[in-house]
Amino acid sequence: EERKLLELAEKNKKIVFNKELVDEQIQEIRDYILKNYLDVEINETSDNSFRVYRNKKLVIILQWTNTNYRMVFQRKKSAVLKLMKKYPQFIAKAKNPKGHQWYKLLNTGDIKLKVVLSLIEYSYNFVVEEEIKAEEANRKKYSSKKKRKTEFEDVE
Repeated sequence: EERKLLELAEKNKKIVFNKELVDEQIQEIRDYILKNYLDVEINETSDNSFRVYRNKKLVIILQWTNTNYRMVFQRKKSAVLKLMKKYPQFIAKAKNPKGHQWYKLLNTGDIKLKVVLSLIEYSYNFVVEEEIKAEEANRKKYSSKKKRKTEFEDVE
C-alpha cells in the first residue's frame, strides 16, 4: 500500500519549471498549433510572447518567463467552470482581452501539457463556432431583406 502511495505521489508530482522546460513546452505548443491548425497565423509579439489568429480573430495569447507561462484562451463559461474548480489557483477570468469568453491560465508546472493543448483546441473551436453563428445571422438578415424587397415589389 505504501508503494502505491509513493507511485501516486510520484505520478502527481509537480514539475518544477526552469527556462529549459518552459522553452520546451512553448515549442511543443507552437508545433502542435502549426501541425493541427493549418488556417491559423502565429504573430510573434515579442521574444517571449505570441498570438494566434484565425481569419483575423484572436484564438489565444501565449506569454512566458523563465519559470512559467500564461495563456489567454476562449471558452464557454459553463465549460470552464469545471476547470476553475479543478485548478482554482491557475485558471481565472482574463481582464484582457475584453469579453465574457476570455480566461487565463498560469502554468508553473502544475498543469500537464495535454490539458493546455486541449484548451487550445477548445479556444480554436470556440472561434469557429462564433464565425458560423455570425455567417448564419448574416444569411438570415440578407434573406429577410431580400424577402421584404420582393414583397415591396409585388405591391407596386
